Amino acid sequence: MPAPGRCVGPEVVIEVVIKEGDAGPFEETMQRLVAQLDEQKAEAASLGAAIAGSPEERGYVGS
Repeated sequence: MPAPGRCVGPEVVIEVVIKEGDAGPFEETMQRLVAQLDEQKAEAASLGAAIAGSPEERGYVGS
């Protein structure tokens, strides 16, 4: 039995959901979505760095 969270088999399935407002040429839509992903990655890195800092840096004052 595979461990939870592990991928089993060689198949990788990527589901793309087209939302309202995503209509348009594929290349333009992909460029916009990749730019949005890049922004989200940068924000995630910034938040990760803030979380990794010391509790005092995050405003925690212990007793």
